[in-house]
Amino acid sequence: NILQRMREVGIQSANDTNNNQDRTNLQAELDAMIVEIDRIAGTTTWAGANLMDATTTAFSFQVGAATGAKNQISVTLNQMNATGLGVQKAAIDIETDLISRLAAVHEIDHAIEAVNIQRSKLGAVSNRLNHTVNNLTNISSNLSAAKGGIEDADFALETTNLAKNQILQQASTAMLAQANASKQNVLSLLQG
Repeated sequence: NILQRMREVGIQSANDTNNNQDRTNLQAELDAMIVEIDRIAGTTTWAGANLMDATTTAFSFQVGAATGAKNQISVTLNQMNATGLGVQKAAIDIETDLISRLAAVHEIDHAIEAVNIQRSKLGAVSNRLNHTVNNLTNISSNLSAAKGGIEDADFALETTNLAKNQILQQASTAMLAQANASKQNVLSLLQG
């Protein structure tokens, strides 16, 4: 938005209906916007690193369990302050003459193009990170389901073993009861 407004001011300054005071006022507005671009670039940080002043030019995000480049997503950042965009005060002079005004608009157009290119690159990385998050979510769900299946399978095995042991115990008890009953029958025949 700032660069778009700078372009509008640059085009407005090229209009011959402006007098010197109008152009001085327009230059002051441009200068204020240049200062704001530098302020934004100087204060935009992530994880303690400045993102737009070229002190940090790349980030890598670990997106998988294994190490190596295949499990990393890298982001490359360009210098997005006024100097990096080519719109520093020395390059944007709309007070001098028509050629300077048109050159200023040309530099601002290049800056807008540079910002659009950086935005498209960041958008592509953002989409890639979103797809990676979705993939990792699917992997996590599949691992949870597999773990549950393994735990359920162990529970089923233990339940089967318990039932088998209970049947064996009941059969043993029944056999002991019959053995005791047989002894009693033999004893009563002998006695009587």
